[in-house]
Amino acid sequence: MHLQKNNQLDIARQSYWLTIKILFIEDNPADALLVKKLLGKITTEKFDLVETELIEEGLNYLKKGDFDLVLLDLSLPDSWGLNSVKEVKQIAPKIPIIVLTGIEERVNALAALREGAQDYLIKGSISADLLVKSIHYAIERQQNAEKLRRSEARYRGVVEDQTE
Repeated sequence: MHLQKNNQLDIARQSYWLTIKILFIEDNPADALLVKKLLGKITTEKFDLVETELIEEGLNYLKKGDFDLVLLDLSLPDSWGLNSVKEVKQIAPKIPIIVLTGIEERVNALAALREGAQDYLIKGSISADLLVKSIHYAIERQQNAEKLRRSEARYRGVVEDQTE
């Protein structure tokens, strides 16, 4: 039991002051400011936020940079709806996406989940706690999905080797 407590403390210490690099693609200055303020309230992690208003610029950042997560608005001047999610997934299939949407776009947000986004948040209903929880869950789900894909590929390889 003592070892388990120490391991839990070690895990907590490792995650404290963890820096999470986020690509934030949002064209509305008020929404961008709100998200930045919410991230500023979170004290358990540091965030390295790279911002852009256009999907094209965001895709260029993804090609060059090493990001942990993409926060993606579905209504951008140069891309709208599911096209934005598809474009990000095409360039960076292993990076989790959290979609930011308005209430009227909820149907598109659910469709974005089917296209590979890990979560969606409704603008105006986001708190700091909800945002950080969504970030953590999105990263963990994406990592687990990648582990599962690698495991399935290894299993498939073993089965194919035995059937030959």
